[in-house]
Amino acid sequence: MTEPEGMDRKGMAGKTVGPPDVEGMAPGNVSSAEEVTLVSSRRPGDRMTARERVTCVLGRRVPDRVPIHESFWPDTIERWKREGLPADVDVQDYFGTEIRGQGFDGSLQLPTEVLEETEEYTIIRDANGVVSKRFRHGAGWTPHWREWAIRTPEDWYRLRERMAANPDRLEKDALEANRRLRESDRWVCFTCLAPYEGMWPRVGQVRIFEWMMDEPRVVEDMCRAQADQSMAMFRLMVERGFRFDGVWAWGDLGYRAGPLFSPAVFKELVGPHHRRMNEFFHEHGMRTILHSCGKIAPLLPLLIEAGWDAIQPLEAKADQDVRKLKAIYGTRIVFFGNIDVRMLSGTREEIAEEIRSKLTVAKEGGGYIYHSDHSVPPTVSLDNYRFALSCVEEYGRY
Repeated sequence: MTEPEGMDRKGMAGKTVGPPDVEGMAPGNVSSAEEVTLVSSRRPGDRMTARERVTCVLGRRVPDRVPIHESFWPDTIERWKREGLPADVDVQDYFGTEIRGQGFDGSLQLPTEVLEETEEYTIIRDANGVVSKRFRHGAGWTPHWREWAIRTPEDWYRLRERMAANPDRLEKDALEANRRLRESDRWVCFTCLAPYEGMWPRVGQVRIFEWMMDEPRVVEDMCRAQADQSMAMFRLMVERGFRFDGVWAWGDLGYRAGPLFSPAVFKELVGPHHRRMNEFFHEHGMRTILHSCGKIAPLLPLLIEAGWDAIQPLEAKADQDVRKLKAIYGTRIVFFGNIDVRMLSGTREEIAEEIRSKLTVAKEGGGYIYHSDHSVPPTVSLDNYRFALSCVEEYGRY
């Protein structure tokens, strides 16, 4: 699938290329100082800045209103431009979203290569040594992965040292970009990959499932290395003068029908390194958000136990409902998203009911951030999205 606007999938395939495209909703990430704008996100009636508001919610306290963030498909933005969205605006600034992020190149830093290029597609070897076919046109596709540099445990142990943190993983003007972000009123987060998300693209989804059964200690070590890299890069960046309000990690753990693997496997191989990351970031005063697609509700007790402060995006299409989850978990974890994009593509009555019925429950006692249940597709008109935000304004105030 094509990447949503504001998303930077750094961490798996190098500085400018990253799979699996529309899966991880990184929060309006910026790579360079030129991308940073200082447009205020304040709305009439606000008593807090975006930074104060998001910090308040992640601290399980009640803010002045529900914070707002979003992810958009490029095709959606092109449609909206035809419908009146100004051509020269940053869509995140235009809608006053409240989170910005900054990440790093988390790849193995192997040489990249374009193997074939046509009008329809490009075949590349990325900085993880993965060969994939990527289409140039249309929406809704994922890369076709063809070959991996890591095919055996021995390959992993040979390449493991390439996970080490180093300054070359940062863009040249990344510190200036961070300084400019801090001048805005947005909540600025360090973005990284959660343990499993960083590793499966390097070996392939089928192979890592097989290794969970046949080579569990290799999978556990891969998760350890990914967590170590994320923590080491945070430490390196802070030592160089970067300042953050929190952390947003993305790591898909589910598909439409349920988790990708059992809670027992998560608890044994993956979860300990989720816990290590959260303990580390909490020690540094950071609140933490986890992005995970699919039906991850069966893993929520373990994710809470691992220390995550918020979970996003809570796909409604995977039979998850924030109203039910709020009744079970209260404010033990912040819920971030769950607004069904199928309803946003519908009538005004459907949009209003979706937002009213969910916000009035989810915001109770604090602990909710507005977002779609994944990202906004081109089935949603500009008029519908503007109306949705007006409903958030109406029902999201405290």
